[in-house]
Amino acid sequence: MLREHSGDLHVLLADLPPSSGQTRLARAFAIALSIVFAALVMFADQRLARVDAFIPITQTAILLNDLITAVLLYSQFAIVGRSALLILASGYLFSALLVIPYMATFPGLFTATGLLGAGVQSTPWIFFLSHAGLPVAVILYALRKDLNEGSAGNRTHTLLPFFRAKWHLSKHRQADWRINLQSQE
Repeated sequence: MLREHSGDLHVLLADLPPSSGQTRLARAFAIALSIVFAALVMFADQRLARVDAFIPITQTAILLNDLITAVLLYSQFAIVGRSALLILASGYLFSALLVIPYMATFPGLFTATGLLGAGVQSTPWIFFLSHAGLPVAVILYALRKDLNEGSAGNRTHTLLPFFRAKWHLSKHRQADWRINLQSQE
């Protein structure tokens, strides 16, 4: 709840238990969503009209939402210093940044085949990576969230695995781009 850290009091929102009103609101929202889902199941076979702006609008909303969440989590990490928050913020940043190549390689969005020398499987793989990265970060957050690490000295040790993972990811991404470009020739 309230933690004393170098004489200052810090409140970490993730540590606070939900109030009874918040729990009731969450349950009501889940029930309402279930009712709407059940009502719309009968229309599952109907094809809707094509809207070309759908992908750019939804992906822009995802990008903004994930970037704002990442900034808020990074600022919470800067205040509290828990590596679990750094992992979660990095997962949101990863998800947000993969929106850009996803939209660039999406067929029909900018060009008929997509930009960046995209192949047939580029966009689905980027979609898969962006949707697998955040759940992995959430799992790692859940595993690390109960550790008490709040000193400023822990922050440099916490950042090392993050930068190593980013370096390895960039190396694999470069290799994927080379393979993709060679298959186009």
